[in-house]
Order: sequence, then structure tokens, then C-alpha cells
Amino acid sequence: MHTDIDDHLIFSPAMRQLNAIIAEIEGANLGVIARRKALFSSIKLPSTDGLRISKAMLAMYKQEAARKLTNKALLESGSSMPPIDGSIMAIVGESHVGKSESVKIFGSYVLPNAGLKLGSRPMVYASLRGGANVKSMWESVLNGFGDPEPAGSRTALEMRVLKLAEAHSTHLLVIDEASNLTSRTRESPALIDSLKRTVQGNGVSLVLIGLKDEMNTILRDAQVVNRMFDRIEVEKCNFEDAESRAQFQTFVSGLDSAMVRWAIFEEYSGLSEQETLMTLFSASEGRIGLAYRIVEHAISAARSDARRLVHSDIQDAAQKYLRLRSLVP
Repeated sequence: MHTDIDDHLIFSPAMRQLNAIIAEIEGANLGVIARRKALFSSIKLPSTDGLRISKAMLAMYKQEAARKLTNKALLESGSSMPPIDGSIMAIVGESHVGKSESVKIFGSYVLPNAGLKLGSRPMVYASLRGGANVKSMWESVLNGFGDPEPAGSRTALEMRVLKLAEAHSTHLLVIDEASNLTSRTRESPALIDSLKRTVQGNGVSLVLIGLKDEMNTILRDAQVVNRMFDRIEVEKCNFEDAESRAQFQTFVSGLDSAMVRWAIFEEYSGLSEQETLMTLFSASEGRIGLAYRIVEHAISAARSDARRLVHSDIQDAAQKYLRLRSLVP
């Protein structure tokens, strides 16, 4: 097992997991198009920013494990030294740039293969809906622990989260779409107090994911800043910048390779070739999450006897996406 993240794009899950997924899909007797879509949806391909997020989260996880061991030793020794607090990581950026997917890849595939001793739920993920408040945030986290209908006051829910985190050796709590809460100014004081209590002493460290502008108010608060492990900004790719353009090209090239490796198509589709690359980049505006969806739409519309995607498939899928987007107010 590896204890660090390689500096190149990796395919996850591991080959044994891949073979199991393929066997399950093949055994379902799906039609050609449904089979392609099922296989493609199983591809987990980290971007360059995704690898950066995985490295930071792995470092944070190791720090959190060491912190809890230190606090345990302090308690057992009868030391008067106060326990060491946990920390907060913020992952911010525009929508559809790969923030959430990168964290999910870390939790599902990187962390389990990092050679670490893990508890029954080493990382718990929760996503907040629009109109969330602090109470519903903890309800969502408890859903992540497997509690379908949590009940009680905000304080009671918060305490239950901490007890479950201790019971399951949970080191990281991930709160996605946190900007649905941080954008509500009236909730900010209660949220800051709640986050502070969560990471204090024998609590648990937090990863907050959200839109950059909406997250700024809370991330500038001194209580949060003092506990900040890292702040990672994920931006859409800029085609005028050579390095950014190369990252986008590497990502879509990885998708192309994955489609052959996973037997979705027999031949490479040339996604990173200039004409197709420009179509993908223009329609997605450099957002890798949207580029992925456009390719997914192209797969759905491709002929069942197609050996690969061609440029017109990507072009049609991109135009369909742009039409749908124009209908959104």
C-alpha cells in the first residue's frame, strides 16, 4: 500500500474494485447504451486540483490521528495540559470545478488505500440543502453516520455527532455545500460557535466545501482562522494559461483512456485533440465537472454500434447542454 499520493492522474478504484464493478454491470444484462452509462458513471478520475486536495486531506487526517493519540496520552498521564484542538480545512471555488468529487474520491479510494489504521467510519460526508441552518446541518451529518431520522435540539444533535465520531474513530467530518448555510448572515454567529465546539478538545476536525464568495464571511472570522489547517481554492481552467490548459487537457485525455480501459468503447475518442478539446472547453467554460457531463451526454446519444465518440457527438452534446443552460433563469 502507498502512504502518499502520486503526482500524476490515477485511476480509482483499484483494479480489483474495477473488475468487481464491471462484473456486476455485465451481469445485469443491460442494453449497450445503459451499460456504457453505468460504466462511465463509475469512473473516478481525479484532476490536478483533486490530487492537491487528496494530499492536503491525507496530511490533515494523519495530524488528526496524532492529535487524538496525544490527547489520550495526556488524559491517561493526569497532565494538567489542556487537550489539543482539532482544525478546519476550507475547499472553495466556483460550481462544477471538482471540489466535491475530489473529496469523495479521497474518502472512497485514497484514504482506504493509504496504509493507515482506520476506524469504522474514518470520514463522514454530509451535503447541505438550500435554506439550511445549524440544526439541519447536524441532522445531515447524523444522516451521514447512518441515522435516518435524527431528532432533538441543536445542542443535543451536536453532542450526538461528537459521541458517534468518538465511537467510530471518525477523524474528519466533511460538510459540503456549506455556502447554503454560511450565506445566511443570521446563522453565522451560531455556526461559528458550533464549529468551534466541534473541533475543541477531543472533538473532530472539519472540512468545509462551498462557493468562494459565500464562504468568505465565516472564513475570515478570527475563531475560524485560528483553527485553519488549510484553505484550498479550486478554479476553473483558463485556456489562455498554458499550465491551466494542460490540466484540462490531461483530465479529458484521462477520460478518453478510461473509456477504453473500462471497455465503454473499443477505440480512443480523441477528446484531447484540438477541435474536440476546444468544443469541450468552450461549452464547459473550463469546468471539469461540466466537461465530464458533456461527455456523459455524448455517450448516451451515441449509436449502439459506435466504436468511439467522434467530434460531432461531443459537439451535439455540448449544444444540448448550452440550450438547457439557457433555459435556467
